[in-house]
Amino acid sequence: MTDPLVSVCTITYGHEAFIRRTIEGVMKQRTDFGVEMVIGNDASPDGTGPIIESCIAQYPGRIVYLNHEANIGMMRNFMSVFKRCRGKYIALLDGDDEWTDPEKLAKQVAVLESNADIAISFHDTLVVSDSDAFEPYCSNGEFRTESSMEDLIRKNFLQTCSVVYRGGIVTEFPDWFADLPAGDWPLHLLHAAHGRIHYLSDCMAKYRVHAGGIWSETGNIEKVKKWIPMCRTLDRHFGHKYTQLFQGYEMECELSIAAYSTPVSPILEHLRRAIRLAKAGESRFPVAACLIRFLRLLAGRMLKRAKSTAHA
Repeated sequence: MTDPLVSVCTITYGHEAFIRRTIEGVMKQRTDFGVEMVIGNDASPDGTGPIIESCIAQYPGRIVYLNHEANIGMMRNFMSVFKRCRGKYIALLDGDDEWTDPEKLAKQVAVLESNADIAISFHDTLVVSDSDAFEPYCSNGEFRTESSMEDLIRKNFLQTCSVVYRGGIVTEFPDWFADLPAGDWPLHLLHAAHGRIHYLSDCMAKYRVHAGGIWSETGNIEKVKKWIPMCRTLDRHFGHKYTQLFQGYEMECELSIAAYSTPVSPILEHLRRAIRLAKAGESRFPVAACLIRFLRLLAGRMLKRAKSTAHA
């Protein structure tokens, strides 16, 4: 294959139930430009590998396969795949997600080709549960067309399977990247520092929440705790230019931990930390705003528990 215009960056582990549909969603893209799919299989213990190999035979010359014989971990797997992507644009698609619109890449590339100052294109995504734990919903719904890095620090509103980056922005990963608990939000920010973020309202992908997902083995509280040091690492990386915004994200983490904790002592401890961070921010009424946000998160937890009980 000559140099593709778009490289699709896919990591997979234990995705035998999904990987064929993931690959076929890429192969069915209707484009007038070259597309390569780079897949990193992190020593999957199931039938993921043989399925990938059968797809390579079915679509010769279109898939680059990095088959790691030993497990190297999610982040290092991702880095190895990303570095192999040759395209002018790089699309992200995990091995358990799916593109549902064959015009997806054509639409996003058209936007990027016409606007040199756009660093990231993304679109709406259908979020589904394989266990019917919740009703499918759109990830963004109505969303403004243009966003900035500051917006993305406040909240990660990008579903990974919807993202297409302008290539050449991140050519080397920072030393700290391999040790992160998750790489999508930090990588979005590394790209957003170099241009605008553009949103297409078309729903063109499916993001699956299922028992075999990357985060499924860790409880919600433990997940969120790992994001606090990540916020501080990112703040240092960007020269403390966005300290208040990263502290705001850290405050949200502390409030979420407090809202989902069961013993009283951790609740109070994390609530105090959140209030301290809120006081350092720009809010005119930091304590009141913090407590209101905590109560909303707590109400959301209670509602989720009620729905789960009703579903059972």
